[in-house]
Amino acid sequence: MSGQNGIKRLMSKYGYSALVVYIGVTVVSLPSCYFIVDSVGEEKISILLNRGKRVFGYGEESDDIVRKRVEGRRLERLELRNQYMGELKEQDESYEMSIGEKLRLKWDLLKTSPILTELVLAYGLHKSLIFVRIPLTAAITPAIARVLPARLVNRAVKTAKSSLNNTLQKSSLNNGLNKSSLNNNLNNTINN
Repeated sequence: MSGQNGIKRLMSKYGYSALVVYIGVTVVSLPSCYFIVDSVGEEKISILLNRGKRVFGYGEESDDIVRKRVEGRRLERLELRNQYMGELKEQDESYEMSIGEKLRLKWDLLKTSPILTELVLAYGLHKSLIFVRIPLTAAITPAIARVLPARLVNRAVKTAKSSLNNTLQKSSLNNGLNKSSLNNNLNNTINN
């Protein structure tokens, strides 16, 4: 079973229970991948990325240069954090930092943080494990479909559809769309 065809086939057999199981597996998979990547550590990730760059003729010649760069980024983060904390301590009790100032300081901290790189790597790992998620979903779905009443799942889906339909109708009235074209668009969106 390939990604999209596997889910469609499961949904045709088990209904929305298969989608609920797939989303549940995804909710477990992505944080697990992030935990794995985060456990490797910033230095090891940087070294592995550099080795990958060297395959294509980019990157640093030695791993020691990468280690020094990682240490420099760590020190820069500490300095920014200390600066941020110092600015907060220096502020008058009566002075409130503006939202823009707070966002600027937090963005400066986030830019030097390895979190974004780790998140992108974890997402890539998560997406590459589709060959594990689909068979796992196929194995779990029959048992869940027996336990989870179809009425409950179908009722939740109908509620979501009607809520979406109401929202679209309200917005279509503002945009001048007629109801039949709206229903056709809604059904096409939901069925695809």
